[in-house]
Amino acid sequence: MGLRSIGIGAVGITVLLVAVGCSGTEDKVPANLLGYNHTDRNIARFTVDGYGVASVHPRSTSGFVCCVSVPRQWRQGLAVKVKWDDGEMSAGARDYVSHEKVVEVPKYSAKDTGGQFAVHFSPGGEVKVVVTRRFAGHAEYPYPSPSGRRE
Repeated sequence: MGLRSIGIGAVGITVLLVAVGCSGTEDKVPANLLGYNHTDRNIARFTVDGYGVASVHPRSTSGFVCCVSVPRQWRQGLAVKVKWDDGEMSAGARDYVSHEKVVEVPKYSAKDTGGQFAVHFSPGGEVKVVVTRRFAGHAEYPYPSPSGRRE
């Protein structure tokens, strides 16, 4: 077995593991995790029920991370635990503060699943979440984009 075969096998196993990790089950479906930072502070990292995103700069949006699992059907009392560290953007700053909040997930329908699980960080430690196929700035999206514009 050559190095090429080992490399191809490793790539195949990685693809399989990602596919299994991001595949839905009968009662849960995957959603990409995305953060919106409406504050003037850098969010060094955040997690939702243990699934994490690296960084969200002030007044901007994070990249997607695959994935979190959400129930196919919304239920009363559905909530998630959001943890984040925030601080000043200045180089070498060590003043990051850890936060944790349990956030209720607003009602969503089956047509909203399979898109994104978005977390909005606002001044004063306010955190909102939404399960949706829309993006901030869309007329039907429930929260504004970090820039405040609608598209």
